[in-house]
Amino acid sequence: MTFEVRGRFACHAPFVQAFLPVALGAVFIISVWACRPASPSTLARISDVLALTSEEANRAYPVHLRGNVTFYDAIRQSFILQDESGSGITIDHSMTTLVEDLYLQEVEIEGFTRSSGTDPIVINPSVFRRGLVDVPEARPVSVQQLASREVYHQWVALLSRAKVA
Repeated sequence: MTFEVRGRFACHAPFVQAFLPVALGAVFIISVWACRPASPSTLARISDVLALTSEEANRAYPVHLRGNVTFYDAIRQSFILQDESGSGITIDHSMTTLVEDLYLQEVEIEGFTRSSGTDPIVINPSVFRRGLVDVPEARPVSVQQLASREVYHQWVALLSRAKVA
């Protein structure tokens, strides 16, 4: 009996094993592997994750990111990770047991991509603390930049003027 599988797949630990009795009393063990289409190598920059389309993000590509937590939301069980380039991304830890506040911590994250519907995010993270950090320097931005999402998930300062009539 011949089986042919076309395409590249990343397979992980088998989750089902079946014993198939065959003619002449032979028994073959077939393992069914948890497979998904092969991903590119592990994504190591937030900008690479943000460049994914919704369809690509839902393929659960592996990520390994390092950066600073600039916002922590215990209610939504998520935080914002900002890397050295200034790019930021949402890390959703609702499926993990992370219960501590990571605000202003330098961390390394290993997880998987997913689409939030509008943007790629990282889910199921393993979080490794690397130490405390200072509040990042806020970059001054205009209202137009803020409205364009050009500075989405970044530490910014908005300066405005009000005229009194």
